[in-house]
Amino acid sequence: MTLLEEPCCPYCSAKLKFEDHVPRHRKIEGGVKEWFSIERRSCPAGCGLLRVLADFLFPHKHYDADIITGVLDKKVTPARKEFEDYPCEKTMERWKSWIALNLIYINAYLKSVGVRLFAMGIALAYSMANLVEELKKRKQFDWLRTIIRAVYNTGGSLEPYCDPSG
Repeated sequence: MTLLEEPCCPYCSAKLKFEDHVPRHRKIEGGVKEWFSIERRSCPAGCGLLRVLADFLFPHKHYDADIITGVLDKKVTPARKEFEDYPCEKTMERWKSWIALNLIYINAYLKSVGVRLFAMGIALAYSMANLVEELKKRKQFDWLRTIIRAVYNTGGSLEPYCDPSG
């Protein structure tokens, strides 16, 4: 993969230094795996080592971003024949639980980014607006990619979902 611009550290904004590549795969239609080399870069200020993910990958997820978004938007379901061999119903439920678990945090994070980076006014931080639902309504945005980039590219992260039943 080729980067269009040099990535910056989400913590201190320093230009990241190339370290190496690591293998990563994604599952696409039909359950097929595609393998990639993902760049790892480090912050010269000592903030840590970061992986530079493509837009079609989400952190800690192996399925293509479009499949995950399709499940959350109810476009990919176990009942649809073209998706019957992937992902399994339990995985789909985990993704829904993952978003539900992080929904309050995501909204707070989006408001913070809006206030800090886009000067949208402090009133946004105190508003009851559900920015996730607002992004979903705006069809020109890929709502989940927008959320993932806003959170991870500014130094945040989402809680992984741990199934309490094992």
